[in-house]
Amino acid sequence: MSRSPMIVFLLFIIPVVLYMFFLKGEITKCCDKKYFGYAGAWQMTIWANLFYVYYVSFFVLDLYFILRYIRKENNKDKINTAVILMTTMFFCFVVGTITSIVLKIKNQYVPIEANVYLIFFAISVFYAMQKYEFLSIAPSMAADLIINTMNDGLILFDKKGNVVSANYSVHKIFDCDNEEKEDCLRVIPEFLIKKILSSQQPIVNEEVVITTIKDNKKTLLLSVSVLSYKKEVRGYVCILKDITDLKIAKNELEETIVKLIKSNKELEQFAYVASHDLKEPLRMVTSYVQLLQKRYTDKLDSDANDFINFAVEGAKRMYELIDGLLEYSRVITKEVEIEEVNIGEIIEEVLFMLKIKIEQKHALIKKKGNFPKIKGNKIHISRLFQNLIDNSLKFCKEKPVIEVGVEKKDGGYLFYIRDNGIGIRKEFKERIFDIFQRINPREKYEGTGIGLSICKKIVEKYKGSIWVESEGEGKGSTFYFILPEKFK
Repeated sequence: MSRSPMIVFLLFIIPVVLYMFFLKGEITKCCDKKYFGYAGAWQMTIWANLFYVYYVSFFVLDLYFILRYIRKENNKDKINTAVILMTTMFFCFVVGTITSIVLKIKNQYVPIEANVYLIFFAISVFYAMQKYEFLSIAPSMAADLIINTMNDGLILFDKKGNVVSANYSVHKIFDCDNEEKEDCLRVIPEFLIKKILSSQQPIVNEEVVITTIKDNKKTLLLSVSVLSYKKEVRGYVCILKDITDLKIAKNELEETIVKLIKSNKELEQFAYVASHDLKEPLRMVTSYVQLLQKRYTDKLDSDANDFINFAVEGAKRMYELIDGLLEYSRVITKEVEIEEVNIGEIIEEVLFMLKIKIEQKHALIKKKGNFPKIKGNKIHISRLFQNLIDNSLKFCKEKPVIEVGVEKKDGGYLFYIRDNGIGIRKEFKERIFDIFQRINPREKYEGTGIGLSICKKIVEKYKGSIWVESEGEGKGSTFYFILPEKFK
């Protein structure tokens, strides 16, 4: 016999044995007849002592199990219930021991009123039941609580289409929170009931439009399951999900997208118009100013020549600015052709285009890594590398060293352009990618403040990211950007 059955056997057999000796008068002296029953005094025998041990052991064991339950339980209500029961049990044990054992051993009179502690025990248990719903949460009650906390409406129909039950969300969906339950359920549209009754197969997320009791139009997702027993239909479970707000938001989003597409087309058209309409008068002004400079340089004083030089330089910068804006708008709005792009070949072409500037700067260009082939637009990728390498050449000291490299990343590639140039202060690391942002004086470094903005837009168009790292002024910079291997 295993240990557990043996313990159970002893727990039951010991009371039986003790009761037999009780009947023989070995435990108590029996018995004085009273109006409330029989009363007796304890015998000073081994069997009486055995009863004391059994009585105390049972109490200590119960106390141990309750304390262990409290220590392991996380539910506050259950812990409070256990504490009430433990306190009541301890009180009854102490009072019962005094009145039923100690006083009787000493042959003291114990009035019947001393048994009032049993009423205290009953009241404590009743209090725990009422306060913390002890022993009162049935599975059906739990199911009802769960169903009524659902956000979706749930209706149970019988096989004839009559509503058997419905949760609170159904009333909310049909705008009848303050109406009687029966009145609310009468507004369920007839077409909806017919659809449910005619469904031989489950319906999953079918979109329906209903009119509520307050004449509000609502869009719902209808799901129906057939309840059957032995191939006989017994009823239907219907779930209604209110997607009215989602539908409205979706329609507004579609309208916004249409407006955005239209706006982008208008912006692209404006960019092309601006490139011609603004460039033409600017070209005319530049031509005449340069002609004036050429013909009348010897006839004008130094101040006049300076004014003409300023005008020529300003027109030149304006021309570059218009070109930059045009390119920026094209990157944002224009659809591009996606093809396989060999990054290694693009870098060679960019270095060839920048050959004169590289030679003038006496720059050393290093390449590191195996440059891959990716899906993208050749013009975009070429412009990206050209702007970044040109930026490193522009903001450099004498004999710049520029390293162009790549590392494989999950689903894409991390490219970088590292230089030993003038560096960037921490507070400018984000601003330099904003359009028209210049952090260095134009007198020292040329530029329109658009080049890095174009780089950022190109990278974002490919769902990538771009950033710069620098330890500070005079310590060089490293521009990083991530491009996916395949652009969709």
